[in-house]
Amino acid sequence: MPALGAVSGTIWHGEAALAGGDRLEWRFAPLRTLSSLAFAADFTVTGAQTDLAGRAALSPSRVRLDSVAGRADGTLLRAAFPDLPFTCELGLQVDVPRLTFGDGATDVAGEIRSTPGTCTPRTGGTPAPVPALLATARAAGPNSTALVVTPATQRRETLARTVFTRDGRVSITVRPQGAALFPFASPPGGLSLETTL
Repeated sequence: MPALGAVSGTIWHGEAALAGGDRLEWRFAPLRTLSSLAFAADFTVTGAQTDLAGRAALSPSRVRLDSVAGRADGTLLRAAFPDLPFTCELGLQVDVPRLTFGDGATDVAGEIRSTPGTCTPRTGGTPAPVPALLATARAAGPNSTALVVTPATQRRETLARTVFTRDGRVSITVRPQGAALFPFASPPGGLSLETTL
């Protein structure tokens, strides 16, 4: 979960600083709160290279994001996923109609496009060039969702695939061609692992 810096305002309308300089602002949505039985708000994230907006519904055991769209960069990626073993400098174009996680399950639909850039292991080392990529999430059966990473111009060439099932299982596969592009994230030859949320 992203760490929040200075917070101002109220639960109904406020803002918070994110790591890297972006700002999160939210405004309470009372009708959606009643219909979803969860605290609902419209939100924006803005910064030097970030202009993102969406809707959120939060309950004690589940988070749902809807209609998340806009542009961002590696700064927001670091803030959203602080435990990633690498950092990236690249641009992102986000279009995610639905993202739900909690209760041991994940449900996501949408896509994120990146510009060419570089990624560097957090432990240090030489930045690795990364081409423009496309990450697409869609249903992979009645009880699972697949997140597939491909080159932006070669959508049939899968570099990495992650499958989330509704019972909380996660299967991650990085193919050899993906490992060659992402040496900061995978051992040579690729990897395959399973875990649970």
